[in-house]
Amino acid sequence: MSGIVQIVGVTGFIGRHVFKALSEAGSSVIGTSRKGRELANVQMDSSVFVCSDANNLEEDVLVCQGVGVVVFCAGLAHVHKSSGVEISGFEQVNVDLPVRYAQAAIAAGVGRFLYISSIGVHGEGSSEPYFEGSGFAPSDEYSRSKVAAEQELARLFRGTDSELVIIRPPMVYGRNAPGNFSRLASLVQKGLPLPFGGLHNPRSFISIQNLVSFLVQCIEHPDAGGKVFVVSDNDDTTTCGFVREIAEAQGRSVRLLPVPAWLFVAGLTLLGQGKAARKLSAPLTVDCSHAMKTLGWRPPYSLREGVRMSFEKPR
Repeated sequence: MSGIVQIVGVTGFIGRHVFKALSEAGSSVIGTSRKGRELANVQMDSSVFVCSDANNLEEDVLVCQGVGVVVFCAGLAHVHKSSGVEISGFEQVNVDLPVRYAQAAIAAGVGRFLYISSIGVHGEGSSEPYFEGSGFAPSDEYSRSKVAAEQELARLFRGTDSELVIIRPPMVYGRNAPGNFSRLASLVQKGLPLPFGGLHNPRSFISIQNLVSFLVQCIEHPDAGGKVFVVSDNDDTTTCGFVREIAEAQGRSVRLLPVPAWLFVAGLTLLGQGKAARKLSAPLTVDCSHAMKTLGWRPPYSLREGVRMSFEKPR
């Protein structure tokens, strides 16, 4: 794809890694975020550089002149309660914002629009690997908002000259990753016995390095347009095994107590952490053969390498 790449959500965990990778590869990149920070490695005339996520979500959002690909990385992922205000926030950030950017991209003649969704649109707890054709079965407000966004984006791009690409990753891990990965790393670092020894549920994960590699492939590959992809490290483990990899990467020994999964969930539910417990104890694997065959992509790093890089000192 020719032209500039615009990254929406450049200050987020995924967005900043995509910006860095593309910049280092010599691509022309512009990044925007709702926090008002703007990054660009290309010179843009001030009268042309009019793109903004806008602190006020009611303001207009525009795609910059000369942009050939938009990578939409923005999103709201974690809330603790399902209040009306928080649900409204999901709808604004996870549905309304990508839809409005898509409308601007189509109007600007952008060739390709990459939307980062979530494997959570398929649910959790399946004994079979999820693939692109797995049915929608969202289990919380976050995954429901992702389904709504996917459906509305598919409707918008239908019959246009712009191509929509949807990517559904499982839990993304890496240095300073938000969510459960950082929590697990912090628990391991404390050196206390942990109740993960009985969690032998199969799990797929993806390192930020592997996800960025795949996103770059989706930007460049002619066969990516109009496709949906589920993607992972293609190197499955278990929750128990993942915690052991984190400990090894940190250079720490860890004692994992063989607490049965049902008791693990019940105990954390009493502590107000039932949602996190259910996610950690449920089986969730991904069959990413479609992504690998269609785009000729292979994850550059194994899960062990990805976890190790998560704790290496930045260069």
